[in-house]
Amino acid sequence: MRLPGRLTGRGVVALSAALLILPVALLLATGVAAAQRDEGEGDLYPAACYLLSPTTGAVSEGHDHVKLGTVDGCNLSSCWKPYEEPEGGRHCAYGRGAELDLGIKGSAKGAKEFVAQEIARAQMKKLRRGFPGLAGVFSNAKEGIVEMAVGKNIARLSLGAESDNNPSPTWPRVRKEVIEDAQLIALQLREEGCPESLAKCH
Repeated sequence: MRLPGRLTGRGVVALSAALLILPVALLLATGVAAAQRDEGEGDLYPAACYLLSPTTGAVSEGHDHVKLGTVDGCNLSSCWKPYEEPEGGRHCAYGRGAELDLGIKGSAKGAKEFVAQEIARAQMKKLRRGFPGLAGVFSNAKEGIVEMAVGKNIARLSLGAESDNNPSPTWPRVRKEVIEDAQLIALQLREEGCPESLAKCH
C-alpha cells in the first residue's frame, strides 16, 4: 500500500521526468531494500523520511523542495533552477534528489550477506572507513549510491541530479556527499529499535 508522505518547503516545482534516475544496469543488479524485508512490511517510511533529513546537499536554501514517503522509503527532491515554457507550465532546468530505501533482515549475518551480494553484482567499491557494518558505493558525474548493512538493517541511499532541458546534468562532489550522508544515517541505524520505531532513531 502506498502511504502519503509529508510536504515541506515553500512549494513544489514538478519535473516532467523523475528527478532521480538510476542507471538501468545498476537497478537490475541492485535489489530494492524494501522488497527484501524478512520482518513486517510497509511501516518504515516515517523513519526513512526522518533519516533522510541530513542530505542537505540535495536542497539549496530558498528553493522549492518536496519530501514524499513511500512504503519503506522516502524521496526528497528540490528544483534549483525553475523555468516556464512560453506555452505555460513550470519546469526545472536543474534539480537534485535524494532517496532512501530501508529493509530489515532476520539477522545481522543475513543483512551483511545480502549487501555483499549487491555490492558484488553492481560492482560497487567497498567502503572501509566510517561505517559500522558493510557498505559499498557507486558514483558517476550525475549520481552517487551507497548500499549498506548495519546490524539487521539494510539501506540504500541515492543522490542524483536531473533536468528537464539538459540530458546530462551533473552533481559536483556527489560521491563525497553520498558517503558522508550515508555515514550519518548508518550511525542512527545502529540505535536499538531503529528504524522499526521512529522514536528510537536519534
